[in-house]
Amino acid sequence: MKKPGLGAPVERFTRLMFTHIIGRVSGFLAANPFSISEIAALHWVDYAGSLSVQALSEKLNLSISATSRVIGGLVKKGYFVSQPNPEDARGRLIRCTKRGKQFLDEMSVERVNAVFDLLPQLPPEIPEQLLKV
Repeated sequence: MKKPGLGAPVERFTRLMFTHIIGRVSGFLAANPFSISEIAALHWVDYAGSLSVQALSEKLNLSISATSRVIGGLVKKGYFVSQPNPEDARGRLIRCTKRGKQFLDEMSVERVNAVFDLLPQLPPEIPEQLLKV
């Protein structure tokens, strides 16, 4: 399948959605200072349930060293816990703590609100399709 380029309907739609979401979430994030890498790490680990440092490194497109620093910061903030990996004695598994999950839940509310605020501006068939997902 050929990927659509700039100006294609899907590109314009996703750009508009991202603009609305990031605008809505930016106020929330201003009160909770995180780097983009930390936000991405929280989302990936939450989605997966747990990830090794190596797997998270690949998801974030960061080096192992940079990923370890991101993880360390989130552990210190109380959003991640790092545990021994039962499948690799030298490795660690990263999981979200209750605090990390609560933060992501609060962020999700803001994100969903941003999407619903945008729905009246979209052609009627798009909101109908989104609500079916």
